[in-house]
Amino acid sequence: MIIVDSYQQGDPEWVKARIGNPGASSFSRIVTTKGAPSESRQEYIYELCGEIIAGRKTEGYSNRRMSDGLDAEGESRSYYEFMYDVEITQVALCYPNDLKRYHASPDGLIISEKAGFETKDAIPKVQAKRLDKGKLPTEHFTQCQGGLLVTGYDYWAFQSYCTGMPTLTLRVERDEPFITKLRQELGRFCYDLDKTVKKIREKSE
Repeated sequence: MIIVDSYQQGDPEWVKARIGNPGASSFSRIVTTKGAPSESRQEYIYELCGEIIAGRKTEGYSNRRMSDGLDAEGESRSYYEFMYDVEITQVALCYPNDLKRYHASPDGLIISEKAGFETKDAIPKVQAKRLDKGKLPTEHFTQCQGGLLVTGYDYWAFQSYCTGMPTLTLRVERDEPFITKLRQELGRFCYDLDKTVKKIREKSE
């Protein structure tokens, strides 16, 4: 694994590094939780193709709720460090190898435990539902397993955080059969992305 910590998430260098590069938070757009190709796969290829050729990252939607989530991220990280007596290291990016074909931008790495950390801010209603179910929300399964694929770590700490409510903390173990399928689909996706980029560029020649 290659860890990039010479800049921070959100910095211009971080935005540039992610242009046309699939990230773990979007792996669900490539593969389903069953390991099959996602219906949104082709649209994601076009999105990343456009980024590569235009040389800029696709504009993301942002609102007050998302900004509050970023503020809560620090609180959640500190809470986990206190409760489990560990240090969470903030990094910009992680790549599986020198090829840097895809990446993860975790909310932190617990290097001493060979673990990743992912926190999700929740409104009270959502937090109540997550606490009642007491398990990893399906929509975050692929991101956590993607982080484990990229880093090679042993587990991922998932935390759902809501100020004023109990915190849900889960240990997500490696799902090796899924990780194998995800690795295969990522290889196919990157191959198809390269072909699409080549095809579009040839149209402008």
